[in-house]
Amino acid sequence: MPRASTSDHWIWPGLAKWVGIYGAWVAVPTDTSHVLRAVDIMKGYSLSFWDSMIVALAEATQCRILLSEDIQHGQTIAGVRVEKSFPDHLTQR
Repeated sequence: MPRASTSDHWIWPGLAKWVGIYGAWVAVPTDTSHVLRAVDIMKGYSLSFWDSMIVALAEATQCRILLSEDIQHGQTIAGVRVEKSFPDHLTQR
């Protein structure tokens, strides 16, 4: 593991906080099979790797509806239907 330089010392307290927050949200341990599935989804649906990873993990956990503002809503990817997190009537001013 690379060591932090002295100029990077200021990021470590904040980094630990965010890693802890991330750990609280990650409910599915990931492995190589999830990463490879994400790459397949990325190629087949022109999604970013990270969006594909979310879909791959939703598929792995048998999630049928994924709420997202980043992935086009209304489509079904790998058996997972993508819906808007916030319907239009809630976001219009």
